[in-house]
This record gives sequence, C-alpha cells and structure tokens, in this order.
Amino acid sequence: MEKFLQNFHTAQLETLRQLAEVLTDGVFIMKVKRKETQQQYLYEYMNEAAMDIARLSPFYIGSSIQDCMNEEDANFLQMKYDQAFTTHTFVTYSDYVILPNGQFKAETFLYPIHDNENTLTHIIGITRNLSHLSIKTSEVRHVDRLFRSYIDNTEEALVMFDMNQHILNVNHAFYQMFGFSKEELLNVKLENLQPQLTKSVRSHFNLLNEGENISRFSSKWKRKDGSSVWISTNFTTLPNESGDQVAVVAFIQDITKEKMAKQALEESQERYRLIANNTQDLIQLLDRDGTITYASPSHEIVLGIGPFRMIGDNLYNYVYLEEREDVKSAINDSIQSKKGERIEYRMPRSSSNELIWMEANVKPVSDEEGNVAKLIFTARDITKRKEAERSLKEMAYTDYLTGLTNRRVFEEFLHKAMARVKRSDDYQFGLMYLDGNEFKKVNDTLGHDVGDELLVSLSNRLLSIVREEDLVSRIGGDEFAILLPDIKSQQELEKIATRVMDKMKEPIAVEGQLIHFSFSIGIAMAPLDATSEAELLKRADQALYSAKQKGSTGYMFSSWLNS
Repeated sequence: MEKFLQNFHTAQLETLRQLAEVLTDGVFIMKVKRKETQQQYLYEYMNEAAMDIARLSPFYIGSSIQDCMNEEDANFLQMKYDQAFTTHTFVTYSDYVILPNGQFKAETFLYPIHDNENTLTHIIGITRNLSHLSIKTSEVRHVDRLFRSYIDNTEEALVMFDMNQHILNVNHAFYQMFGFSKEELLNVKLENLQPQLTKSVRSHFNLLNEGENISRFSSKWKRKDGSSVWISTNFTTLPNESGDQVAVVAFIQDITKEKMAKQALEESQERYRLIANNTQDLIQLLDRDGTITYASPSHEIVLGIGPFRMIGDNLYNYVYLEEREDVKSAINDSIQSKKGERIEYRMPRSSSNELIWMEANVKPVSDEEGNVAKLIFTARDITKRKEAERSLKEMAYTDYLTGLTNRRVFEEFLHKAMARVKRSDDYQFGLMYLDGNEFKKVNDTLGHDVGDELLVSLSNRLLSIVREEDLVSRIGGDEFAILLPDIKSQQELEKIATRVMDKMKEPIAVEGQLIHFSFSIGIAMAPLDATSEAELLKRADQALYSAKQKGSTGYMFSSWLNS
C-alpha cells in the first residue's frame, strides 16, 4: 500500500477520486490547512463507502475533523493525522466501525501528499475491512490512451554527422528539441555535445565506420538549459558515389513523454494491484453478450468459485433465475446509454447453494471509435445489508412484543378496505375494537413480565379464533383491533364476536398461574355505519365505550346505539 501512493502528488488527486467511485473501501482526501499551533484537516472528498464509515454526508465537505465528530474521536484522528504530517510518512491504525449491516474491524492508512514544490498539501486516508481481503487486478489500458496523443504528435529531429561524429547540419526540429543555436552546433563532436554518452557514442560510430547501421535505441540527452530528454535514435550511413561511407544521418525522436507514460503505466499497474489486493469487490470484465473474459481472484473467497472456471462462461448463468432478466436489461441499458448502471440481484453461493444478495456497478468501456466494446462489472455482497433492511421493515410493521401487525399496518389495510367499499356497491367489512378488562391489575399484582406473557397468549388465542383473511393488530397496551374483510351480514360478525367471548372465558396459563381475562368489544361495519375511515373508527370506539359503561364483558354494535 505504501508504494500505491508514495509517488502521488497533488495534481493526481483527480485520478484517485475517479478510481474511488467504484471501490467499497473508504477513501478520504483531507486538505491540510496550516496553522501556527495545530494543523487543521478538512474533508475535501469522500467516496460513498467513506461517508458510510464516517457516518457523514456531502454536507460535511469543507469541514474540519473537529466540526464533524465528538471530541474524543476528533482528538484521536487529529493525533494520527498530525503524525503523518510531522513524519511525512504513511501512518496506519486500526479501529472498529459500526454500520447498519454490522460491526467490522477496519484498518486505515494515511498517506501525506506533496505538490510539485514538495509542500505537504493533503493527506489521503484509505479504510478497509480486515474481515475479507481479496486479490484483484484491474484493466489499465485506458492509461495507454492518456498518453497516446503525446506519442503520436512527437516530431522527429534530424542531424547529420561526418564519420568522426562532427555535426554537419541539423533541421528545425532539432533546434526546437534541444535549444542550441546553429553556431553552437557547427563542427561540434557528438561526444562533446553529450559527454555523458561518450562511451556509447564511440561504440556506435565504430560500428558505423565498419558499414553497419544502428537500429533505434534509447538514451538520455541533455538540452542546452541542462534539462534531460529521452530520445530514440536511428543512425543510418550515407555513401558517396564511390560507395565509401562519408556521413551519418540520425533520426531523433523525443520519447520523454513515452518514457513518462510507461513509468506512469507501471506505477498505475502497481497502484491498481495494491488497491485490488485490499478491496472486497468482485471484478469481472464482460463482452457485450455477458461472456466473462476476466474474473478477479476474490470470487474464490466470496462465492467459492475459482476465477479461471468462470472465464468463457456467461455472467447470467451465475444470476438467480428470477433476477436474470433484470440484470440483462440493466446491462443492455448501460450499453445503449454508454453510462453506468447499478443492479441488485441474487446469486447462489457455490459451497452451500444459499442465495446471497449482490450489488453491482456496470461500467461500459468504449473503443477508439466510441462504441461500447467491454463492460467492467464490479459487485459486492450486500446480504447483511438486505437482512438489516428486512429487519428494519419488520420492526416498522410488527408489534415488537406479540408479533402481530401494528397500528401502522392496521391503518393501511383499513384505508384499502374503505377504498374498495367506495368502488363496489356490495362490498362490506367489519371492524372490532377490543379492550382488556382489568389488565392493569394483572401488571400490578403479578408483575409486568407476567403481563407481557399474557398479551402474547391473548394474541395467539385471537389468531386462532378469527378467519385466515382477518387482520389482527395490537393498537397499544391491551387494546387490539380486528379488521374483517368481505362480511356478508351483521349476523356473521356477531358469530365471530361470540366465539371471541366464549374463548376468552377459558383461563390462560402463564408461568404456572391460571389467569381469567376478558375483553369488551365495540363493533362497526362499513358502509352500514360509516363511509369514511375516521367515522368508522369513531363509531367502533363509541360502541366499545358503551360496552365498557354497561360493565359488560360482552360486545356492542354501533348500530345498536342508534336504536
């Protein structure tokens, strides 16, 4: 990882930002604000994973560490960043990170970044999960394209020597390349112009005098101002009419930028390799039809499938059948729009055949003509996140104690039932409000634990009484509501209410004790008693109140109040 960023400087930060967008490791770019007493470190960039890890949002871009977290965490981070700032070397530390899908141990690397004047301007932080490391490689062909225009547009310089290295003539491109004047070059020997190359120049001219030409070779020449330029040279001898070699022409091509490109490519390959080694993404390179031409080694760890087994196979064969068409559609959309797409899908794990949830980013790669030739498919396991989402959803719709649906679900179903009443002339449904009698006495005398167990038992008993299509919800405390769809008559509701009352006469065994418990019930029907949700709830509540007032452990219909 040290080699990954040791040659970075400020001008290359944009490259890091682009790469960070497809990683699940957290990438932080912190701007250093120098102060007399203590440096400040400002959040200049965070990728999505970094914002998840730090629990921050884009709103905090431009803020300091102290502005974004509590004092203890800020002081800890300040100390680590100060260490990187003071030593000008990378610093690493471990920490625990809490996310919605669980806790993991994270390792963070801090790298100081300097500008061209060697001033420390930024510190880059990379946070990775220590739980699952994988080795990956990355496509770097685009790096070649970054420098191709430089190489294609380089002009060749020409210089003519006699057989003893003396310069006879040069062209305009040579003057432009090296900065010498004509007077400074006339009759000067090449080894005197480039003394650092004396040994190789003499060797080459010995071969030239023997009648051999010198194919292209590279070397570093000096310009007049002392700067260096890498060149590729081709020496060709020129004979006179008698066939004697009398001159040498050198075609010189400035390959400095090509050398830089090669070095940058090698550094990029090393950076990408090191990043791939420390990220958990599954990386695939796909043809347009989904054929896998590359699969990262991490597939062995995450899926139990060797990457070489996947090459030549089709991605869709690894996607769960129910989501296969969705994945195909997303990839086709990416090809047509030439833009990235994000997909969620399931796939079986090879070792156990269990289904795991994956989230993938699809990135189209265009050829020189602008047509999509390949697709980079980067996926990660989000099963824990999906399970967390499911749990949160259950919590939002389920009563935590009894497992019944809660008030929110009840109100949604009531809304749908009333909407159906308004659409249909013959549809009716019933609503029962149930309120326990003397439940507080149970809590006060036997304790809240017994009271909770009683509520669970009551819930199970209610579920056993009503029809399969009926909805039983706990509204709060010992209050329940039963929504009974598609009721044909009031007599049908009365039979269900009678079953409830009869069943409740049976004592309930809780923690070795038999408890006698009863409900009072208020009943209303739609559209007989009301044609709006609010009015129906009001009528059922009034009927319940009336049943309570009579001291009855029975039920009361709203329609009876009118009579």
